[in-house]
Amino acid sequence: MNPRDKELRDWFDKKGLLPLQSAVMFDHARWRQERARVLSESWRPHHSPGWWAIGVALVTALIFWAPWHLLGPKVGSPAAVGTAPMPQLPKPALNLATAAQFGDFAFSNAAGLWMTIPTGSLVHVSSNNSATNPLWSSNGQYLAYQTSGLYGANPMLHIYNRISKSTVLTISATNYQWQPGHSVIAVVQNSDLRLITLNGDLNTTLDVYPGSVDGSVIWSSDGSQLAYSLTEGSLAQRHDVAYEVTGTAAGFGMPQSLFSAPKGDGMWLAAFIPHSHNILYWIDEQYSASFMADGAPLDLWNAKTGQVEKFRAMLPYKDYLSLASSKLWGFMAGGPRIISGGKSIVLVDQNRRRLLSTPKHVEAIEPAINPYTKQVAAVLAQNNENAAWNLLAAYHQWVQTRRLAVWNNGTWHVWSNAGTGVTDPVWTANGHGILYLANNWLWVISGPLAKPIPLIGPIPSTGGYYGEVLRSSLWNLKPKVH
Repeated sequence: MNPRDKELRDWFDKKGLLPLQSAVMFDHARWRQERARVLSESWRPHHSPGWWAIGVALVTALIFWAPWHLLGPKVGSPAAVGTAPMPQLPKPALNLATAAQFGDFAFSNAAGLWMTIPTGSLVHVSSNNSATNPLWSSNGQYLAYQTSGLYGANPMLHIYNRISKSTVLTISATNYQWQPGHSVIAVVQNSDLRLITLNGDLNTTLDVYPGSVDGSVIWSSDGSQLAYSLTEGSLAQRHDVAYEVTGTAAGFGMPQSLFSAPKGDGMWLAAFIPHSHNILYWIDEQYSASFMADGAPLDLWNAKTGQVEKFRAMLPYKDYLSLASSKLWGFMAGGPRIISGGKSIVLVDQNRRRLLSTPKHVEAIEPAINPYTKQVAAVLAQNNENAAWNLLAAYHQWVQTRRLAVWNNGTWHVWSNAGTGVTDPVWTANGHGILYLANNWLWVISGPLAKPIPLIGPIPSTGGYYGEVLRSSLWNLKPKVH
């Protein structure tokens, strides 16, 4: 990409515009056309600074207003999927006894952070209404969550001990991940990586790995490896390097470098492929937040050969990965950063890659793979290709086109009884049903003809129109062990 293209991209970000991007390439011609239009209009006499300020204020208000008013009375659906009206969901009610059958839930809403317990009741963990990103430790004893100030400033990590019913740790942290199988949490604090072990109400710092850690920290599925990336060098020569530490019964070893980004580029680690040492990651070209927001090509580092395999499709967000096993996994591909246009699902089965096709004018988003049957659950929605240019006006109607579907025998099957406005599908631990959010409540449905059951809520949507999946920020499940 030449410097002129980068200038255009940065210019659009500063103007608050959303660049249009295909799965592998940006439409620069349209950018230039729109840039010329905006520049021309901005010099017209009637665009005084006062009116411009009012316009900015109104747009800002709409951005914050829209997510709380997504589920209105109108119901729409993608014409290519079907035009029959969707049935209305029954009025939700707390159903904690049924929810307890699936495990322990943690969820956030305007009243703070809550968790369910096996007796079928709720515990109010925190009244802080900024509480997000709840994560259970492997044994379920600890619940980690984050609070922050206005616009995410001053993020703080809190760890709640469900046995002693008290908060046992509060520190500043931009990122945190539990070690699978252990009560150890990796925390990014002031650009350093800390490993903290929890023992009852006590905590001990095991190791500190200093450096400019960018926040992408991942554990292998068995908890034996921890990978992270560091920024090394300075100015134009800086670049990110992936490091790894190995955990044993005696503790954690010295960091070992794995692979590097090109000079001038950053790197974000996405995940270890389950039951393998291979790592999925993106290259953060020129350390551009704009480039990453619109999706970057996904790369796979092979630990045995040291070679990098490049995927032609883009992965917009880490949470759009679905990792069922080392041989079967998938992800949502495409750009730009918004959720309501140009997205599809790629399924990787060993060395075979398959784009799961959709009907015309329909996109597939938010994939989840059933670990037992290889079925893929997802949300089908209207493919609004012009969403980046007319977003706020269309978003309310677009949300109502979101419907639950399952890929089986080479085609999508819509589970119409789940209703509209569906988001965040997740297979239950036994693979016999799907958990999902709709109308600000968490539901479970056991089949295409089954009646959905409301479980817990309210869990209101707080995300903007970019559309990151909600399970990474508003709710989390510790599955029940049978």
